[in-house]
Amino acid sequence: MVFSMLQSPRILVLGLGRIDRGDAGIGVHLARSLRTAFDELDVEEAPENPGFSAIFESYDVVILIAAICLSSEVGRVLVVSPYVLKEVQTSGDSHLEALASELEAARNYGHRLPRIEIVGVCLKTMSESEVPATPELSKEVRGKYDAILARVKAAIADVVRDARAGNAWTAAR
Repeated sequence: MVFSMLQSPRILVLGLGRIDRGDAGIGVHLARSLRTAFDELDVEEAPENPGFSAIFESYDVVILIAAICLSSEVGRVLVVSPYVLKEVQTSGDSHLEALASELEAARNYGHRLPRIEIVGVCLKTMSESEVPATPELSKEVRGKYDAILARVKAAIADVVRDARAGNAWTAAR
């Protein structure tokens, strides 16, 4: 039977953000909380200068957890395309800026790209000077953290289910 020979897609969940910048580090906080939630996935924190091209080559699906500015509802969780990065990125988010550059370069040079989804946590829009230099989440985000974590976990589970279903369908053809 074809399905017994299928290989599950290699999936990475990567928390983005600077942990020393308050709520902007929400992706890293959530990745730390999710490490034991998904046994079959790699869950990591993005290093200061992630090499996204190496990540693109190593995985079939990359799920990024990041702070975004797309809704005024703090703590709302949305799954967004990486192709709208300029519209959703938070002020001074070097990870999302690097990702946007590497995605553009990969497309221009015809490099292989995995399926990429961003699980974004909506935060207040702040200018670079308003982002606090602290590893602590704001009181508002801390108060909503458990609900945010549950929504992020559910969003990741949905992306993984879709990726596996798509992989099985493609392989069965």
